[in-house]
Amino acid sequence: MKIVDVNVWMVEGIKYNWTLLKVYTDEGYTGVGEATNWPGSPLVEAAARHVGERIIGLDPMQTDFI
Repeated sequence: MKIVDVNVWMVEGIKYNWTLLKVYTDEGYTGVGEATNWPGSPLVEAAARHVGERIIGLDPMQTDFI
């Protein structure tokens, strides 16, 4: 099983923003996560996008390595 895509969204909230991620695999499994610091800056969104690009092709079961 390999990671084939990662989507990242910054969701603007009333009090602060949330950076959310969805990870897709070649076997149809998906996972969701959050990469938010308070108050949820664009820097965190950019970092999550960068990391998402770097983990494509890796085995999602190797969480310690990732």
